Amino acid sequence: MESVANQLCPNPIPNPNPTSPPSPSPNPNPDQVANELCREAELVDDAYYVLEARRTEGEAVPLPAINVIIEACAQLEDLDRAFATWGELEAFGLAPDVHTFNALLHTCVRTREMGSGQRLLQRMEAAEIKRDAQSYFLECALA
Repeated sequence: MESVANQLCPNPIPNPNPTSPPSPSPNPNPDQVANELCREAELVDDAYYVLEARRTEGEAVPLPAINVIIEACAQLEDLDRAFATWGELEAFGLAPDVHTFNALLHTCVRTREMGSGQRLLQRMEAAEIKRDAQSYFLECALA
């Protein structure tokens, strides 16, 4: 789990075992991290708890780290976990961006929650968050 946790935040956790492989790049591909996390729902929870601990310690948690967790929820087809994570953004002092909404929309598409997806598109518009190519693709998938 430590290697995935290191990938979620720009300040990796020090490796206590110098004989193990070095920490991953501080700028990993978010899709690769989400793919790693979605192997088990427990990994998603563990990653979230790492971020929550960082927040509790007064450290900033980057929005892309939360977005990776939401995307992993999409891949797990876990709508409740994705929306619960989204609901905690304010506690982290964060606001959703287009990538947050895309991860949530992806979850709606994967779980066939078309109504929830349409409501997300409305919230996105109300928040004046501009859609990108992926947003439009996901909107078409909701139709």
